Amino acid sequence: MKSANDYFIRSDIERWTSGWDVLAEFKVLDLGCGQSPYLELLSRGTHRAVFSVDIERRGASTAVLANANALPFTANLFDKVLLAEVLEHTEFPERVIRELSRVTKVGGALFLTVPLHYAVHEIPFDYFRPTEFGIRALLERCGFEVVMLARRGGVFCVLFTMLLQLASAAIELPARLPLVGAIYNFLICRPALKIVEMLAYLVFVTSNWSSARFIPLTKLRGASRAFMLWTNGYCVHARKIGAK
Repeated sequence: MKSANDYFIRSDIERWTSGWDVLAEFKVLDLGCGQSPYLELLSRGTHRAVFSVDIERRGASTAVLANANALPFTANLFDKVLLAEVLEHTEFPERVIRELSRVTKVGGALFLTVPLHYAVHEIPFDYFRPTEFGIRALLERCGFEVVMLARRGGVFCVLFTMLLQLASAAIELPARLPLVGAIYNFLICRPALKIVEMLAYLVFVTSNWSSARFIPLTKLRGASRAFMLWTNGYCVHARKIGAK
């Protein structure tokens, strides 16, 4: 089931890649690629080489198995780097960002997504939740400049995401019953999950309209600031300015 997070992440990655020159020749690193859900967006164009990297093989497109702390690439190799929902699963996030700084060309782009208010997942490999101030400080320490930081919705997005996750779990539970479970799954569970997914999309659309998700918290006032103190997470576009 797709959550509002999934819609936010894909929308912002698509916005990032839509500005790329389709005729330009460059190398792209998709670190922690999983099943490579964004490969289509990253590989648009005739002269792009996409390196899909993960610590284990989860999909057929994974080209390199490697630890994010020690990538098997030469320095200043990549023009674009994607790190989508990976950093929270690393024990030493600063080592990972420094390693990405090493393999990214000066002027190269990093697109990072990370959760804040979100359920624990990939147990037990879920280590931390950074705020937007922590993300900015981490990137700047490692030689990156933040170009754009967007929140994935505000307080209502967080509340609805939690409710939809609980509703999804409740809907799926009877499907595990013997004998009647298969019938329930076909007649009730699948249609109900589709309805939950539609609600998640409506939450995304409503939250995505808010311009406040792009404005720094320090510049927000009143209700806008109160609502944006809560967010599902962040999408961050950064540029490498030099080694530190």
